[in-house]
Amino acid sequence: MPEIDERLAYLHSVTNGKERHLVRLISIFLETIPKQLESLYQELENANEVSESARKIIHKLRPALQSMGMQQTVQKLQEMHGGAKITKRNHLELKMLVQEDWRYFFSALEQSYGKELIGQFQIPDLP
Repeated sequence: MPEIDERLAYLHSVTNGKERHLVRLISIFLETIPKQLESLYQELENANEVSESARKIIHKLRPALQSMGMQQTVQKLQEMHGGAKITKRNHLELKMLVQEDWRYFFSALEQSYGKELIGQFQIPDLP
């Protein structure tokens, strides 16, 4: 049994450590999350506050990101969902946190499950 990174504990538990389940969840994640993030960024680009459509995107993103252990991003999204004003700074901060969590997630996957697992995916660059 591999030593699982603590941020991947939930993902490991819901898949019962079975690689085929893990691959399926990550595939779905990779198909949906970059598109949702791009939509959110577009919503926030010139906004002064979080719009209702941005709140809906955030509402969809949070559970998926949380299940993948992307806690920094989830925390920032919770702040935004709660009505935080949108400034250039917190918009850029969100993008940085997403990038950092994204890199950490795939690095932790590789360390926990090996290069063979990661090699099964085409990991897109984030918007």
